[in-house]
Amino acid sequence: MKAWLLCLAGMVCFIIAAAMVQSNLEKTTRHFGRELTVVEKALQARDWPKTQRSLEKLANGWERAKFIWALLLNHKEIDAIEQSLTRSKKAVDGRSYTDAAIELGSLRYFLKHVPQRERLDWVNIF
Repeated sequence: MKAWLLCLAGMVCFIIAAAMVQSNLEKTTRHFGRELTVVEKALQARDWPKTQRSLEKLANGWERAKFIWALLLNHKEIDAIEQSLTRSKKAVDGRSYTDAAIELGSLRYFLKHVPQRERLDWVNIF
């Protein structure tokens, strides 16, 4: 009987921890999505200084979040986000609208993909 209760308690703790991690990932992703929208709007207006400032703000936020994400995620996901962010910065620095728009689109995809990939559901389990 004690072993059964111990297993049940462990499973409940695991599910609660998974829900907390998922909630944190989704909250952080929504925050980055809002910041990315600001960057994209500034880019569409061809306001290069504002685009650079907004992208730098996003990069600083990413640097703070990256540590926690590195504990929770596959490093390929983090590397893809890092690479896309670096390419976005370089495209904005070079004032290449097309390249910046493409890289910001990739960055948005990678950021949205993480919570979906890490969600505790049947698709990700099997």
